[in-house]
Amino acid sequence: MSAYIIVDDVDQHCERARAAGAQIFEEPPPPYVYRRVAAL
Repeated sequence: MSAYIIVDDVDQHCERARAAGAQIFEEPPPPYVYRRVAAL
């Protein structure tokens, strides 16, 4: 099962998830490519 969400600031979302204990599997890429992050 997976979920697809859209956020205004993927970097901020990633850091907030990390601070909350999420395990980040794929860091956000540079801003000039498709922005996504994989976390659990």
